[in-house]
Amino acid sequence: MSYSSKYIPTYKTIFVDSTDDIQLELIYDMGVNKIQHVNLPPLLFVHGSYHAAWCWENFLGWFSGRGFDCFALSLRGHGESTKIASKDSAWSLEQYVEDVSSVVEFLCENGLSKPIIIGHAMGGAICQKYLETSSDKVTSCVLLCSIPPTGLIYSLPNWFTSVSLTMLSALILQNPYFLISTPERARKSYFSSNVPKDLLDEYHSKFESTFNKKVNLQTLTTFIDMKKIMNQKNLMKSMIIIGGERDCIIPINVLDKLGKSYGGIKVDIVRNVAHDVMLEVKWEDVATVILKRIQEKLFEQFANIY
Repeated sequence: MSYSSKYIPTYKTIFVDSTDDIQLELIYDMGVNKIQHVNLPPLLFVHGSYHAAWCWENFLGWFSGRGFDCFALSLRGHGESTKIASKDSAWSLEQYVEDVSSVVEFLCENGLSKPIIIGHAMGGAICQKYLETSSDKVTSCVLLCSIPPTGLIYSLPNWFTSVSLTMLSALILQNPYFLISTPERARKSYFSSNVPKDLLDEYHSKFESTFNKKVNLQTLTTFIDMKKIMNQKNLMKSMIIIGGERDCIIPINVLDKLGKSYGGIKVDIVRNVAHDVMLEVKWEDVATVILKRIQEKLFEQFANIY
């Protein structure tokens, strides 16, 4: 996959009301090339720490071109969503879940079917927390390089191995943003060496500097009631888990724990991509795996449609 395959943004932006008088940025790209009588569920993308809706630009263009209505929200305190300096480092995981819930309700109110929610890293944790009480409101869930339900604690040894000095500095300063505070530090944590410097600089310039200490503590150890999710048999059959071969934040062994936590779901590992799978040079390889798994798990009759 070449660097030139980066999508030029064509999406539109609206704002959706959430709780606590928050307005959420929601970018969207409606599906084209739709197939008659085939009602594909919309896709709702949920970003992770330091990111916002913009990070899904590539996926919005790619999936909308294959008939999916695509939406990506910026969580409160991120992107163009409402920012409150005194609160943005202390919103709870539950309040982020309220943002996802507000957007899902908005989609439903506007005549769309139950979405497939797709969460990256912290966004994956938010999606899992949402499923505790609202699994009946979605078609499926895709977890990308996601924090496992047992928490981030199992990733810490790998972080020390991969970015030891930087990690130590971040702990001393009590500011994990230090891990990505420069483009080159961001590369070590989030990207493979394949990402060109100009693209790396562009991404880094968009990162949020605010770090949510409360959610970090909440997701350090077990943060969801697994039984509530495991009881949803249809959801378990359709859940998809994908990671990057070079991811040092959520490495392969942690993803294996994630799959086992949900009864042995097969984990797909995409070669030559690191943590920010949707921004890597080979992001289209990741999108292709997502599409194939959606076809296999939810739409077997349309498996060869594209």
